[in-house]
Amino acid sequence: HDHKKFLKGVIKEQGWCQDVIDDSAFTFIDIMPTKEYPSPSLQSTLNRDDIYDDSWAVIIGIDKYKYSKQLNYAVKDAEAVKEMLISKFDYPEANIRYLTNEEATSSKIRLALDDISSLADEDDRIIVFYSGHGETQKNNDGTETGYIIPVEGRQDKPYATGIAMDDILRICQMSYAKHILYLVDACYGG
Repeated sequence: HDHKKFLKGVIKEQGWCQDVIDDSAFTFIDIMPTKEYPSPSLQSTLNRDDIYDDSWAVIIGIDKYKYSKQLNYAVKDAEAVKEMLISKFDYPEANIRYLTNEEATSSKIRLALDDISSLADEDDRIIVFYSGHGETQKNNDGTETGYIIPVEGRQDKPYATGIAMDDILRICQMSYAKHILYLVDACYGG
């Protein structure tokens, strides 16, 4: 945590290269030790605890759809991502919402996204992983809307039965998390 405190102090006091683009703040700093700010007496490598206080994830994998073509590897991919986050990236299992097949309903997906988004604090990270069907619907104004298809969804009716990618983004924009990473493995998901 000494690295984190050191970096926050330098950024606040110096205000180096701060910019705001589309309501997102970016800070770029060049860390060179000076007499005023000597290098912290820690290892030169950063680990998760230097950057994030906590880690959260929503992991969804659907092979067995009620009304859409069946898939073969979405659940295996979701399981592999879950195990990787726990074993290699120190995600607490209690902070992972894991939905597969019949559990991955539209309602449960939205609740999991809302839950994680509201629990994450400003120095936390979130990963949203989805593996399953997706669809893109062409709109009359020439735009397109991407959807993920929950277990009870129909690919031929994405608006009525899917979850718009815009809705997923909106739910996660309610979060104070420092970073949110979306990993979507879905054909035609926008």
